[in-house]
Amino acid sequence: MPKSVRSMQVKRIAKLGDGLHYIGHVPGLCLQVKGSARSYILTYSFGGRARQMGPGSHREVDLADVIEAARDARKLVRSNVDPLAEKHALRQSLLADAKGIVTFKDGAQAVRRVDGGEVA
Repeated sequence: MPKSVRSMQVKRIAKLGDGLHYIGHVPGLCLQVKGSARSYILTYSFGGRARQMGPGSHREVDLADVIEAARDARKLVRSNVDPLAEKHALRQSLLADAKGIVTFKDGAQAVRRVDGGEVA
């Protein structure tokens, strides 16, 4: 059973043992500890399935931002939208948009073909 951590003070976080530690600001928001790694996890249920999404690493993401993201995710669940599926759909659309971008390597190869392969 995950433990509850009321105040996420730096000294207390450093001493936490492995496992999930509930933060208490948003239902299902935990700090996952595995060895020296610490990351935030939001656990929720959608469509009868238990789901987990990671707002980010403890060192990279501010707790206030994690709490705000977790609250937004909970609002999506209440609106019958899976936040994890929404996140994956956004990532796929960004990747699809990026496919039309010409990289430096592609541009250099095109110039080489036009110039007959000669380097000026």
